[in-house]
Amino acid sequence: MSGGGAPEKIGKMTTDYALMPYDVYLLTPFVRAASTAADAKRRSMAAPAMTPDGVNADGVVVSVVPGPGANARSIAGVTLKRGDAVIRPVKSAVQPPAADGRVSGAFYFRLEDFSPLPVTLVCEGGAAPFSLALDADDFAAARGAIDVSAGPAAYLAKLRAINDANTKAAQALAERDAAQRVEDDATLFVKSSDYSVVESNNAFTKFRWQATIVNSAPRRRVFDLTAKFVDAAGATIVTRVVPTEIVNAQSETEVKGEAQIEAAKARTVARLTVVAARKGM
Repeated sequence: MSGGGAPEKIGKMTTDYALMPYDVYLLTPFVRAASTAADAKRRSMAAPAMTPDGVNADGVVVSVVPGPGANARSIAGVTLKRGDAVIRPVKSAVQPPAADGRVSGAFYFRLEDFSPLPVTLVCEGGAAPFSLALDADDFAAARGAIDVSAGPAAYLAKLRAINDANTKAAQALAERDAAQRVEDDATLFVKSSDYSVVESNNAFTKFRWQATIVNSAPRRRVFDLTAKFVDAAGATIVTRVVPTEIVNAQSETEVKGEAQIEAAKARTVARLTVVAARKGM
């Protein structure tokens, strides 16, 4: 929905949406791969390696949940129709009823089932089927899930680029963990780290970060903590040092902090790296 739309148009869209019996989500291979990579980036973790064949295996997943208003229905099945032809999913997964008694489900279709467009999606579960026409604009709105202007080679290139980026991130994470454990004799290490945006404007973005430090030694440890926000190439954008923290023997502790980064640099933040360096014996 565009914030620049006319108020009456936005009002009608909101009213129409409230009357819909279902919420329908198109989860295509590219969307699932991009979502996995984005979630790993947000958590400062390496995403699992993904190959085009592996990501394509589940085709397009049509996720259907009961709608937002009084007309909400349980979903029992989904088919596609193109002319007189009826296309059924290769597999489906209907969930147990929620607290309100309504049912959601996921329905798996082959990539080729959506070519050519348009195609009609039919949801079954109420007194009468609910139909929804899908065209190229719908898939474009699903963040380029199926780019009708791009051939298979370009589409697979996108997936390979995601896979290459995830593989590189996994290698960097493994190297960082190995260096950390060698430096601290495997007794003091960063178990996990994460960050979130707490304020953003045209001048700066404020990040809040946290890290969990584990001490597996039979005595307490004193350490310095270094947190770095880095870009996709691994270059440091900003560094925050937290000196002289203490973690008790065979336990863990959480360290938190904030970093305010100017807006232009904040947009290049790709991940957070945190290293604990032991002090003394």
